[in-house]
Amino acid sequence: MYETQARMSTSGRLLLRKEDNILDTVLLLNNSMQIAINATITDPRSSGLGVYTVNVVRELSQLTPSLTVFTSTPELFPESGISLREVGVFVRTSFGLRGHVARLLWAHFQLRKYLRKHDVAVLFSPTPLESILNSPVPQVIVVHDLVPLFFPNYHPRQKYFYRSILPRILKSAARIVADSNSTRQDLIESYGLPEEKIDVIYAGYDREAFSFSERPSREQHRPSALYVGNLFPHKNLSRLLAAFAEASRQIPHELHIVGYLDPRYYPSLYDKARQLNILDKVKFFGYVSQDQLASLYSAADVFVYPSLYEGFGIPPLEAMACGIPVIASSTKAVREVLGDAAEFVDASDVSAIAHTLITVAESDVRKNRLRAKGFDRVKLFSWRKTALELHRVLVEVAS
Repeated sequence: MYETQARMSTSGRLLLRKEDNILDTVLLLNNSMQIAINATITDPRSSGLGVYTVNVVRELSQLTPSLTVFTSTPELFPESGISLREVGVFVRTSFGLRGHVARLLWAHFQLRKYLRKHDVAVLFSPTPLESILNSPVPQVIVVHDLVPLFFPNYHPRQKYFYRSILPRILKSAARIVADSNSTRQDLIESYGLPEEKIDVIYAGYDREAFSFSERPSREQHRPSALYVGNLFPHKNLSRLLAAFAEASRQIPHELHIVGYLDPRYYPSLYDKARQLNILDKVKFFGYVSQDQLASLYSAADVFVYPSLYEGFGIPPLEAMACGIPVIASSTKAVREVLGDAAEFVDASDVSAIAHTLITVAESDVRKNRLRAKGFDRVKLFSWRKTALELHRVLVEVAS
């Protein structure tokens, strides 16, 4: 069924496969090669980039015994076989702009110095913000999306990095990894990079943390629509609130919004909910633990992901794994990742979002269909598969 939805990387590897036994096919060559990983993006309250980094490092540690990981959060990497190099907390994302500048300076001076002094075969940078220009060893960089380039008004500082510095870093890199074919095409069109330099390797989700469990009975909870992610303007939460206000005239649901209450954006969203007279139906949960998040997924009736732009999108996969029907924007990457397992909607059309929310919420037939398709779709994704493909690229670059 899903063979027709598979994507091929530039080196011809099949990226979407339903079977899980691809470990037999991985080329575990040069297991003694030293891989340095810049994991300074991790934070005790990691967002999507931190989640990606932690999970990929965990799985890579099962494939090779020679990982050196630089991080300010060593507690997030308890796996054996990892050589941890602790970096001061000043590089954490919670320090905002200061943390971003600190990560750049540390990478271009301290990390570069380490790479010159030690026998490192390849540097792996899980995000472009941690990559370095003209690395002294071959560098593999993961680019998840180009949000600061496409939404510069919302990222006034990062836009200069993405416009002026990142193009030079990407051209000097040995290899680039994109989360989706959509992001790969964005990289080619925006930076003029050669196609053969970019591998498409899909992200995964935590299969142990997010799985189906029995939902609370109607008597125990009020039905809810759920959003998980940050509050950046391109996530389109202002329109989601307006759509929910329209839909709530017909459905009894609450809207649960889970994500860091960024002081740059949360006050205006709160005011928007107040102006729409839906504050009693909207709950902003802020950052929650993984266990709390799994519980919120399991209690939800529908998951809504109205983003204007994504490079991949992990939360919809987590929702599907928990048996929650997904409504998502019809952007290129989201459609690519979710296939036919979601109800897609024009994210710029408030009434369309409201109508879709109502029709899914009121139809058990539609919810059951989406639930079944979601269970099938998420079988194609795991952090193990992501790490296996990444390991292949790292071995090829180091050889």
